[in-house]
Amino acid sequence: MQSVGSIYNAYCTTTAPSSASTETAATDAAEAAEAAAAAEANTRYIDKGNGTIYDSVSNLTWLKDANCFGPRSQSQAVASSSSLVSGQCGLTDGSKAGDWHLPSISELRTFVDAGFKYYTLNAVGFSNVQAKYYWSSTLQPDTWAGVSIVNMNDGRVYGDYTGYSNYFLPVRTGHVLNAHPVANAGTAQSVSTGTVLTLDGSASSDTDDELLTYHWNFTSKPYGSSATLSSSTVVKPTFTTDLTGLYVLSLVVNDGKVDSMPASVNINAKQAVNFIDKGNGTIYESISNLIWLKDANCFGTQNWDSAFASSNALASGTCGLTDGSNVGDWRLPTIEEFKIIGDAGYNASSLNAAGFSNVKPSYYWSTSTYAGIFGHAYVATIESGGWATYSMSNPFYVWPVRNGQ
Repeated sequence: MQSVGSIYNAYCTTTAPSSASTETAATDAAEAAEAAAAAEANTRYIDKGNGTIYDSVSNLTWLKDANCFGPRSQSQAVASSSSLVSGQCGLTDGSKAGDWHLPSISELRTFVDAGFKYYTLNAVGFSNVQAKYYWSSTLQPDTWAGVSIVNMNDGRVYGDYTGYSNYFLPVRTGHVLNAHPVANAGTAQSVSTGTVLTLDGSASSDTDDELLTYHWNFTSKPYGSSATLSSSTVVKPTFTTDLTGLYVLSLVVNDGKVDSMPASVNINAKQAVNFIDKGNGTIYESISNLIWLKDANCFGTQNWDSAFASSNALASGTCGLTDGSNVGDWRLPTIEEFKIIGDAGYNASSLNAAGFSNVKPSYYWSTSTYAGIFGHAYVATIESGGWATYSMSNPFYVWPVRNGQ
């Protein structure tokens, strides 16, 4: 087998007779014309200005300098390719060790199968492409201990022993198309009505590390709310929860090229409550101006009629009361009065922590009857802050209330 290193010695070193010189001059002129035409027609190879050339057809990124390392053995070519990093061979692309590799024969053939040779490759943006053999990482199946190589002068594929020295051109996975940024509108919050709330879009991201711009807007807000954002284009705008209810906001970020998908965040504004232990068996809630019996389980469970009667009969001297109240001062709460507590986010545990005693994570009768079904009334579901309707014959807890100061 003829050594591949000797095949083109004549091309590089032979002194030709005058007739050959004329032929060589004609060849040189033809190659120059072909190179000029390739450069003019080139839309495939893009010089990224960072020491790389991007092939928009094969989606491969090549080292621009095709002779950074000179001839090496195949194992040296593999090692040099995999250890190539930004800062070497004219690279300023931020690449790291392991990003680059010795191309497969299929990757190398993307040049020659498209008709490119060393001089046309140099014309379209590469530098120092040699009219020589270039290593691939692909084993030559019919040659013992051989690896496929490509001749950059004639485009033919050969096999060569791994210990011989050839040129090589590292490659890496192709140009990463601009990734869409990802908006992150922050975590849901529950706040008191009237809170000046700060939104936070700082967790939004872009894998290309491009500068993001922000656009916030209300998707929904409570009916009648006049809440407005301090700014719709900053990372952390603020607004005031002027009414009780749910505020839903959307965030879209842009990387200068494309918008992200919208991200949303829920802000639940609840009516603030202020419980004050009066020290006389009652708890006063100043926002709703209601006085609640401190002991939320003085009467146990009763049907609705009994609960209604027990509440109206309550007076100072019973259920721990020393408030001077009289029969008729107390009553069952309306379902709307229970909702004040539920909307504020309280459950049995937090109500007991706020000063009440014996609040049960269960149902409590309200005085509100249900018009939809005869003999039914509303109950407060203390643990969930909601409500339900049941037959008045059911036994549920009793928690009297009276009007405040």
